[in-house]
Amino acid sequence: RVYGTKMLTASNEYKPGTRLLVCHGRKGVVVIVCGSGPFVRGRNLDLGREPFRRLAMTSRGVIRVRYKKLPLPKK
Repeated sequence: RVYGTKMLTASNEYKPGTRLLVCHGRKGVVVIVCGSGPFVRGRNLDLGREPFRRLAMTSRGVIRVRYKKLPLPKK
């Protein structure tokens, strides 16, 4: 997968291509895992700039979120 700041991507321990529903308060966004990480103790999800912007003000830097793995779309 190609990574870009405007794309709805994240890094996580799940396999690349996995879809996750990420929620913060009443806001939610679906992201695609594009790589492994993050490599900071106590964190298990690293959001790209665009999904973070949709959930919170980017000046916050770090937010607490809930996320769950979504099933693959049916073909």
